[in-house]
Amino acid sequence: MARKRANYKQLAEDLDEAARNGNPVRDVLLANGYSQSVANQGWDAVPNRALKLMKGHSKGKRFRELGKSLPAPEQEALVRGALISNIQAGEDKAIQSIKALGNTRDLGMFQPEIQTGVIILGDFPRLSGMTAEESKQALLNGQEEP
Repeated sequence: MARKRANYKQLAEDLDEAARNGNPVRDVLLANGYSQSVANQGWDAVPNRALKLMKGHSKGKRFRELGKSLPAPEQEALVRGALISNIQAGEDKAIQSIKALGNTRDLGMFQPEIQTGVIILGDFPRLSGMTAEESKQALLNGQEEP
């Protein structure tokens, strides 16, 4: 029996509609002639051609599901592994994506460990018997109390 040619445009439209309505991907794949075992794979079974034809809503849903599935330690390991791979290969593939993932609130991998530019609110400490300005100059010059 000859296999029926896949209609990627129709599949993409059906996936978009299912994403808007909250229907499972499995049902869409079954309705478009995919076997039960393939349909059970969900988004992994959707052909790349159909993914390219899809509107943004359902693509975003796929990425959200992927992001929720990886805990922060795995994301951190992924970022470090990709950076090391890029360095070893001497390439710069998806570096902006890697950096963006590393900058997420959960990971914060590219934040300085010591915060600089600390501002102290309140009165400047005064040395006994001196005005505020004299105390400031004495402390800046490294002088101790008289």
